[in-house]
Amino acid sequence: LKRKKELKKKKDLAKKKKEAKRKADDQKKILIKKKEKEKRLKEVKQKKEDERKERERIEKLKLESDREKRHEREQRLLEKMQQSELLLEQQLEAERVAKELSRQQELALEKELSETERYLSLIRSRIENQWHIPPKSTGLSVVLQIKLLPTGELSGVKIIEKSGVNAFDQSAERAVRGVRKYPVPEQRALFEKKFRVFSMRFAPS
Repeated sequence: LKRKKELKKKKDLAKKKKEAKRKADDQKKILIKKKEKEKRLKEVKQKKEDERKERERIEKLKLESDREKRHEREQRLLEKMQQSELLLEQQLEAERVAKELSRQQELALEKELSETERYLSLIRSRIENQWHIPPKSTGLSVVLQIKLLPTGELSGVKIIEKSGVNAFDQSAERAVRGVRKYPVPEQRALFEKKFRVFSMRFAPS
């Protein structure tokens, strides 16, 4: 009986040990599964974090690229505006220079005309002072071509449009030859242009 009790006791003990081992194994398995789950969760979380960082990096690069493109566009626009302003300034300057040149040319022309008229008037006055108009010359007119030297001396004179009355024409020609020295402009270009050779009509006033 005692032996039976000991055997039973041993069996119970073995059974308890076995049950304890099973429980320990189960607990170990649960712990392993828990750790694996935690590891997977951690990996998933890390992956999401990595994806988030990658998205942020891409977004940052995109923003930087957009900024650079915008800056380039603004720079190009600024350059175009500066070029347009420069072209406008050049155009305005060219117009101003053209106007100034035109004004100077007009003034020079006016001066030349006024100088020409002044000297022609002086020359006519000198000739008319020497002119002895024949009687009965009313209504007559003669055109003479007069050639002068830069010194104011007469180089030549000829009748280019007759009046029809020889005495009248010759009287005008003698008057031209009778002037000792003609008033001429000092400006050589004006002299060559207007007074080297010119024509003048004479008629009794």
